Amino acid sequence: MADDEGAAARRRRPEPADPATLRAWRRTGLVLGTPGALLVVAAVVTGSLGGGSTAAGLSAVGALAAAAAVVFLQRVWSEPRHPRTRFTVVGERAARAFWALWGLGVLLNAVRIVLGVPALVPLQAGVGLLLLAALVVVLVTAARVPAVAGD
Repeated sequence: MADDEGAAARRRRPEPADPATLRAWRRTGLVLGTPGALLVVAAVVTGSLGGGSTAAGLSAVGALAAAAAVVFLQRVWSEPRHPRTRFTVVGERAARAFWALWGLGVLLNAVRIVLGVPALVPLQAGVGLLLLAALVVVLVTAARVPAVAGD
């Protein structure tokens, strides 16, 4: 059924992107995803050393960069011209899990504030986001993109 949903999503696109555009979107995803994951790691290290406000700023910027990267990479994978490989399938699943975990993290932070849930609970969602963002970046790096004449 997931394949039917992917095919339906590809049919809704007004026009397929050319290979040069796919490569540009892929590069943009990698350019945003790699530093996004590194900023979240830096936030965890800074937070563990006691730099609360610095850690919060780093994690916010890192999470937004990782989210933007996932958006660009999902757009690449949704194109009919992009080859369907095992990297693509796993990457799409990881991207969907990323967004589910993002929503769970927002919900957990709201519940933490209202009900006093320990800070470790939303932190686990953040670690999961970091791992999924890193997985998506690794999968995109490993996957091949169709060559473009003149590249």
